[in-house]
Amino acid sequence: MATKRKTKKVKVEKIEEEAIPVRYTADIIMVKEPYAKNERLAQVTWIAAGNKLNLAIQNTRFSADLENLVLGNIVTAEGRTYNPISQPKEWVLNLSKVAPNNLWKAWGATEAKASYEN
Repeated sequence: MATKRKTKKVKVEKIEEEAIPVRYTADIIMVKEPYAKNERLAQVTWIAAGNKLNLAIQNTRFSADLENLVLGNIVTAEGRTYNPISQPKEWVLNLSKVAPNNLWKAWGATEAKASYEN
């Protein structure tokens, strides 16, 4: 004798995963004369693999200052401090919000742009 088997239909929802950036890049630019305004001095990139910063210098006359910048804390206009060693992602994301000081009087930074591909 054959037995009937009852099957139950289950509704399956497909949840799309949100894309997670693998890197953020901000440009450090000259914002004050007598130098060329908006000249890109360097790019700072946070790389998810290794959770580290990478500095690519385009203008070598500021190499020492740029290297020191990436080693030090930044303070935003709101008074928040970010450390490049312990908070490299947040450091890059907030670089464009740095409060003016001696170094930043002539320099500025663009907002960090996300990249989803290696």
